[in-house]
Amino acid sequence: IAPQDKSVESVIKKHCEQFNVSVHWVGKDMEYGCLLQRLDLGQKFFIKGRWAMYRDLKMPFLGVYQLMNATVAVGVIECLKDLGEKISLTAVEKGLSSVDMLGRFEIIQKHPYIILDCAHTPDSIKILVQTFQAVFPNQKATLILGLSEDKDKISIGKELDVIVDKVIVTQANHPRAVDFQESDLKRMFTNKRYFKTENVKEAMALIQKDEGVVLITGSIFLVSEARKICIN
Repeated sequence: IAPQDKSVESVIKKHCEQFNVSVHWVGKDMEYGCLLQRLDLGQKFFIKGRWAMYRDLKMPFLGVYQLMNATVAVGVIECLKDLGEKISLTAVEKGLSSVDMLGRFEIIQKHPYIILDCAHTPDSIKILVQTFQAVFPNQKATLILGLSEDKDKISIGKELDVIVDKVIVTQANHPRAVDFQESDLKRMFTNKRYFKTENVKEAMALIQKDEGVVLITGSIFLVSEARKICIN
């Protein structure tokens, strides 16, 4: 199990004890560490598992949170080995190096860099911001943001505020898409240039070649539409 808030962890422990289920925790029973993170290479990292030390692992996408996810996956493999399955170190290495995950800090284009990330909660946005700062230190992004009505837009905006200098808000083609008001944007962002478009296609048309880095986030529906525009 990946690291959890203490309140969540206590619930998991309680139910596992109730049903006599053994638990292996990332950060306690298993550990991981990043060795290298580069735009052109992805990540190199290690995992210290219960069965083995996986020293030279590679993954094609970025974000330290992905290392935690990879450790959970390796933990599942080790649980299968507990049950007698034969899974080689080579198979683990090959699986991680060839894994694909669309829309999670996915760099879909260069010149300018266009990053797609379907983070849509304050916690996932916070992790996105940390990843952006690690990969693009001392840089600011042009943000294209779209959210659904049930999301905490004010908190999400305040998290993103530290890494953006230009904001384009828009609406995905979905009935729950937020129609941002100027009063919202003033609470979400501090002294930022912002623009509003009716749809994702119009938002994408505002991207200039000299933008540097463009970050598209806030909604799975938004990211899906933007991705189709980028690859067509």
